[in-house]
Amino acid sequence: MDIQYRHALAEIAAARGGSEGLIRIGAGPVWYSCFLPPILDRFASLHPHVRFSLRAGVIDTLIPGLIGGEIDIVCASLDFPNRAEIAREPIIDLRHVVVAADSHPLAGRDDVAPEELARFPWVTLGGDHVGTGRIWSYFAAHGCPPPRIAVESSSQSAILELVAGGRFLAHMPEVMARQAARHGVRPLVTPGVFWETPAGIAYRQSEHQLPMLRRFIEAVRAIGRRG
Repeated sequence: MDIQYRHALAEIAAARGGSEGLIRIGAGPVWYSCFLPPILDRFASLHPHVRFSLRAGVIDTLIPGLIGGEIDIVCASLDFPNRAEIAREPIIDLRHVVVAADSHPLAGRDDVAPEELARFPWVTLGGDHVGTGRIWSYFAAHGCPPPRIAVESSSQSAILELVAGGRFLAHMPEVMARQAARHGVRPLVTPGVFWETPAGIAYRQSEHQLPMLRRFIEAVRAIGRRG
C-alpha cells in the first residue's frame, strides 16, 4: 500500500478516535527474542485493534525493506550508513561475545586466544554482512586469519542448536546469554571486546507522525529509560 495512502487512513482513524492499524516491524535476533515480546504483549493489551507484522532479519535485509516502504520500523543494530530519509535512535549498546557448547574443547577456559577461535568452524546469520565484517575485523586486529564460516542460517534457534552440538562456534549479543544457556551454550573468555555496537530503532522520517507508530516508538524507547 502506498505510504501516503496509509498515512491518510491512519489520520482519519485517529480523528474518529479509532485505534485500528497495522505496524510492520523488522527485527534483529536479540529484538525478536528478548526485547519485543513483552513490548508487543503490553501494546496489544492497550491497543487491541492494532495488528503487527513481524519480519525477522539483519540490517542488510531489513533496511532495504524500510527504505522501500515494506517495513514501518526496524529494531536492530544501527551499524549502517546515514540516509537523509531514515531517522535512527540509539537505545541500548549491545556487546557481542563468542559462544560455544559446554562440551566444546574451548569451554571452561580462563582465556581463549583468537588463534584458537580461528581453528574451529563458525555458524553465522545468513546475509549478515555487517556481522561477518566484524568477525574479520576482530581477527585482523589480533594478527591472525579469520575462521571458516561453515554454516549460515536465518534462524537464531538453529544457530544455537548447531553450536550446542559441540562442533561450531558463533557470536551473539551478551544479553542473549540466558537463552543460550538453555541450550547448553555459554560465552567464552576472549581477549578484548569482540564487537560492541549501538542498537535501537530506525524509521522513515515521514512515518513518524502515524499515530499508532508514534505510540509504538515511544514504547520501544522505554527500554533505554529502564536501562
